[in-house]
Amino acid sequence: MPRNNPATAGERGNVFLMVLIGIVLFSALMFTFSRGMNESPTNISERQAKLTSSDILSYAQQIERGVARLLRQGCSQDDISFYSPQWGTPADYDNANNTFAAADAASDFSCFVFYPDGGRVSFKRSPEGVNATVFSAANTIGGAGDDTADETGTDLVVIYDVDSQVCTAVNNALGIASTAEEPGTLSLTPFTGSFAYSDTVTGAPDKAAACVSDTEKGSSFVYSVLYSR
Repeated sequence: MPRNNPATAGERGNVFLMVLIGIVLFSALMFTFSRGMNESPTNISERQAKLTSSDILSYAQQIERGVARLLRQGCSQDDISFYSPQWGTPADYDNANNTFAAADAASDFSCFVFYPDGGRVSFKRSPEGVNATVFSAANTIGGAGDDTADETGTDLVVIYDVDSQVCTAVNNALGIASTAEEPGTLSLTPFTGSFAYSDTVTGAPDKAAACVSDTEKGSSFVYSVLYSR
């Protein structure tokens, strides 16, 4: 009758132990990876903040030119549409005066900012460091056109909800020494054809573009005037 070889038994034990250690290490690696995928960083690098600030300011200028193109083509300010199927909720920007359904039926997108027949601006999603992008006509920007605190002085602006690093980078790029606090509540109501006054932005007087800190919302917002009234 053959005997058990002690050396062979030991080798089998070592192999089993190595397999067990491998399983444990693999499980730990997968846990770390999955946690990293599910967590969003709260800060971005200074270099990325500068890149993002340049990106959003450049894009705001493109949109401003697109809006000017629509007005030159005969679109009224109330018919300007920021509708795009690429929005998370496209209906948020469906202009009541110039609906997507009506434009689609007539094959006429001449007053749509993000369409080739209209403003000819390519739709871009928010870059890193930007939490949300809003096109609104509910704020009067102090020093940009008529400052009347009603619908006659309301400006069409793009507003970016940004990280504090991006806010600082934007103001540095614009030559603004520090980020001012905005005592009012900056309205983030999407533009759907109505200029409806809600707030006057006074944190950065006479600046058509700037970043302000909204003390009530606890966020930093970059604004850029697209059409001043």
